[in-house]
Amino acid sequence: MDLGFVLQAAADIILSPTRNILVMWSLIPVYINWFLNEVFFESERHNFQSAFTNGFAALWVGMDWLRVITVDFTDVTLLFDFKIVVSMVMVLYGLVIMVEAARGRSVAKYIGRVREISLSIIFLTPVIYSLMSITLEMVFGGLVVYLALSAVAFVGSRVIPPLVGERMDRG
Repeated sequence: MDLGFVLQAAADIILSPTRNILVMWSLIPVYINWFLNEVFFESERHNFQSAFTNGFAALWVGMDWLRVITVDFTDVTLLFDFKIVVSMVMVLYGLVIMVEAARGRSVAKYIGRVREISLSIIFLTPVIYSLMSITLEMVFGGLVVYLALSAVAFVGSRVIPPLVGERMDRG
């Protein structure tokens, strides 16, 4: 495996929204949500409200993927397609997070973290839209993207001061 291919896959993952307006429609809000949540709301603690909204993001994107995949729903074998299964899993994942957060179960704070949900969405959306296929280079490229965006969010959480409302919530 060549490091150049891994870095190219990472660039392809990040730049995929520029290749298709529908992908941009799905991913730009995810990038913004990830950055804002990491910097302002999950930088010091995880809470049920963040988990619930992150679960909603997973639910929404999963439903959007299903919408895109099934626009021309004429083939019954499509039900067993990998992309349909992944989309349905994302919808169910989002629902589980939302239900567990609403019930106040601590598992929601761990399975509903913005970083993991956002990376899953950013990694899988180009695959769902047939812009990329899953390869070993793409998996390692996804890891590079995860580390790079996590570093940006970490630095952002240290450099950007908390919102006035966030400071008031902290006491």
